Amino acid sequence: MKKLLVVLMVIALLLTAAVPVFAVKKAELPGKGNVISQEKYRNMYEKHIEKHGEIDQNKIEKYDFFLSGDVMVLPYGQFDIAGSDEASKLTVTNVNGLEPSVLTGKMGGLTPLTSYTVYVAKSYEKTVEAWDIKGEYEMTYVLGSVPYNHLMTIDSVVNNVVTGYGSSNAAMPEVVDEMITGILSGSALTLTVTRIDPDTKEETGYFAVDTLVINDDGTLVGVWTDSSLFSGSVTTEDKAEEVLKGTAYPGLLTSNIQPFTFMTDEEGEGTWKATLYKTELTFNEGESAFSVWINGPTGVENGVATLLISENITLMEE
Repeated sequence: MKKLLVVLMVIALLLTAAVPVFAVKKAELPGKGNVISQEKYRNMYEKHIEKHGEIDQNKIEKYDFFLSGDVMVLPYGQFDIAGSDEASKLTVTNVNGLEPSVLTGKMGGLTPLTSYTVYVAKSYEKTVEAWDIKGEYEMTYVLGSVPYNHLMTIDSVVNNVVTGYGSSNAAMPEVVDEMITGILSGSALTLTVTRIDPDTKEETGYFAVDTLVINDDGTLVGVWTDSSLFSGSVTTEDKAEEVLKGTAYPGLLTSNIQPFTFMTDEEGEGTWKATLYKTELTFNEGESAFSVWINGPTGVENGVATLLISENITLMEE
């Protein structure tokens, strides 16, 4: 009896080894999937240098990162870190030709001592119309029939939260005596303009609320009411820019580069590398495009933790 059981167990093990097991893997959102360490990719990079020699600096191209909310609609943008886009850069070697491309991210402006995840993804499409309101506006406030020209600069829009600064006298833009905060919702813009002391930057107690609409041509028009209960109209001839945004993460470029992590230092800076072998890519009319997505540690389960997205990068087959 015991011999029979042993024989049956051996047969079962042989059958298990002979039949391959297939797993259907769903398309992964940023923040999900098989996240592996950066060490594997460092080893690949070092092997590439050993085989091909040092990188020709003339073949290096530089690309920008954008805050996710600047190129994607909500829920992207909810965890963006203002300034991290300007402090981070991406370089790619060998954009043309069949040699492997080394991707290097020099990241900055991020949370110190934090783990971030890198996704080398397909290129993304931008199909949804939206407003980019960052910039400088000369605002004309009218009280009764008397116009007062202010200068307003909107320098940040993160998760539809607007921040900026301004001058109550457009003829003296160097005197910053207004702090601006607000909310952008589609074509509706609500701003709170708080008067501050230009030297100490302390609030004076005076403020005004602007309720604005962005016209089809990008100009702003609306009404204002201040803390003294005065009110009037407000307009500007300066224009917001109409832009296109994307809606979704496009998926990994190749299964051979799974998401990997890097750690920032005490200054919120970090560096990562990945090697992209063009023989593993599919080229359409000699071109293959991709993008790089950087995810933070917040909101991973909802797929909205993306902080930075590079511009689309096109590799040429020859």
